[in-house]
Amino acid sequence: MLLPTITNKQKEILHYLYRFRFLNRIQIQSLLNHKDPKNTNVWLKDLTTKNYTGKIFERTPGINKPALYL
Repeated sequence: MLLPTITNKQKEILHYLYRFRFLNRIQIQSLLNHKDPKNTNVWLKDLTTKNYTGKIFERTPGINKPALYL
């Protein structure tokens, strides 16, 4: 069985997720020292579509919380 390929930054994201268990996009972005959230969002979306990570997103009216990745 072949696994889908991922980039080195995505491997670094997985390392941080295994180390800290639950992180949101803002925390991952600060750990990677990125100023622009665009690349981080693309990497996280790619990891969730390839089933490397899970995503918990709760939508409540009036409260905007970032999604948690595990």
